[in-house]
Amino acid sequence: MPSLEREAHLAAGLIREMVGGSEPFRFYDTQLQAVRDVTYRDIVILMRATRERANAVIEVFRKLGIPSYAELGTGYFAAGEVEVALAMLRVIDNPRQDIPLAAVLRSPAVGLNPGELGRVRLQVRDGSFYDAVVAAARNPELGETAAKLAGFLYRLEGWRTAARRGPLSRLVWQVLEETRYYDYCGGMPGGAQRQANLRALYDRARQFDGFARPGLFRFLRFVERLRESQDLGTAPALGREEDVVRVMSVHKSKGLEFPVVLLLDAGKLFNRQGLQQDVLYHRRLGVGPRVVDADRRLKYPSLAHTAVSCRCRLEALAEEMRILYVAMTRAQERLILVGSCRGLERKRQRWAMASRLPGRCLPDAQLARATSWLDWLGPALVRVGALESMQGTLVPPGFANDAAACWKVSLSPLPGPVRHSSETPGDLGGLTWEAICRLQPPQLLPDPSPAAEIARRLEWTYPRLSLTGRAGKISVSELKRWHDPFREDGEDQSARPDLPARLPRFLADRGLGGLELGVATHAVIRHLDLEQPLDLEGLTRQLESMVQRELVLPAVAQAIAT
Repeated sequence: MPSLEREAHLAAGLIREMVGGSEPFRFYDTQLQAVRDVTYRDIVILMRATRERANAVIEVFRKLGIPSYAELGTGYFAAGEVEVALAMLRVIDNPRQDIPLAAVLRSPAVGLNPGELGRVRLQVRDGSFYDAVVAAARNPELGETAAKLAGFLYRLEGWRTAARRGPLSRLVWQVLEETRYYDYCGGMPGGAQRQANLRALYDRARQFDGFARPGLFRFLRFVERLRESQDLGTAPALGREEDVVRVMSVHKSKGLEFPVVLLLDAGKLFNRQGLQQDVLYHRRLGVGPRVVDADRRLKYPSLAHTAVSCRCRLEALAEEMRILYVAMTRAQERLILVGSCRGLERKRQRWAMASRLPGRCLPDAQLARATSWLDWLGPALVRVGALESMQGTLVPPGFANDAAACWKVSLSPLPGPVRHSSETPGDLGGLTWEAICRLQPPQLLPDPSPAAEIARRLEWTYPRLSLTGRAGKISVSELKRWHDPFREDGEDQSARPDLPARLPRFLADRGLGGLELGVATHAVIRHLDLEQPLDLEGLTRQLESMVQRELVLPAVAQAIAT
């Protein structure tokens, strides 16, 4: 059994202990303002990555009767009920397809066992399997097998006629109803999910009916191209707001909090495939290629490749550490870590050696050698004595002889009934136990000693406040705008440098052209004060004022005045 499935079994046992066990886990609900038992919807399973891994957890929970929900992006076409339904449609489109035809005959829609399929094949040894089915249906010696095949061929002919005359969605639902396959899937383990997948297939067929050129053959081609390009997520049978255990990735849990969190797959090795490439790239160190010796047919890492690989690995470890921090801060009441590793006793000795290193934190070299989250969690938990006070066994029952062992540590108090006492435990500064239960804040008296320090910090001013209005970096476009003689009024010019008092030499020698002179004239007219005299003397006075306010350059004003 894979390690992830063992972890899922262990998580399922823990969930059963907390929900509906002999001593269910109880916690204080801040919304209800009361202590209540934990339910399935209060429990969340977090994983580093759910793609192609959450399906295993969901399947284990489904077998053990624990309702669960996950937004999966894959697994739809791999579902058995969907494969059987598509095989039925392929046989309706072309019955001379041996593999889909055998799948339909073996499925509950017909119900033949492997022995009966062998006897059918013996009817026509060299022809197609469909010819053997037709021959077996006409052979009275086969008895019940012949009756099953005759009934199937009769329904198949009707389905082929319906495929030519009616919409595709009606055909899909007719097949599911006449074969009772939809009801059969509902009675299987996880029947709600299986029926939801079949309804999703019906919905896609109904959407395909609205295409310009519908038809069964084109729909099957569309499904094949969709399967080759990307898989689809399984149809949601249960909503996230129902009483179910939610399975989600750590990334999707950012910003959320849950009463109980089980972090699974903590022993999953970090992905380092990107560091094995021949050419690595880092945004600061640049390109790091391997050295290729064509004569000896060898390649080995260069100094640049080693440097880039080391830096990328450290940055990847830092990202993994941030993700682990996010995962461990999602729990409100209880956090349970579940991981799998090979050679658990050897790793525990290594963790114990790392925990005896000096300093409050693990050294950087120890952090850099980690290959999974357990290499960080193990030494830290050994240091605080969590491994010695673990509840339960290191290996779940039934897996003692496996190479990989599941390991769990609960970082919350032991489950049990909540007990209240009227006595005040210790000196709480006059705060009673009843006030604590009502969540009343303590009445703390102000301490006058830090008043001077608080006043000093609040009254502090930056000594170089005048420089805060200056730009630390000026772009070329901004400099061009400051030199523009036709800029608008009201622009912030406090941080601009000193402007030249005259035009650049190449403009002064050339003079203002007609276009520049016309634009400058319109700019001057736009800034004129119409309430002042508009005679020649008044216009000259306003033009001089514009030059003093640096709205226009002197050379431009002189050109306009002349």
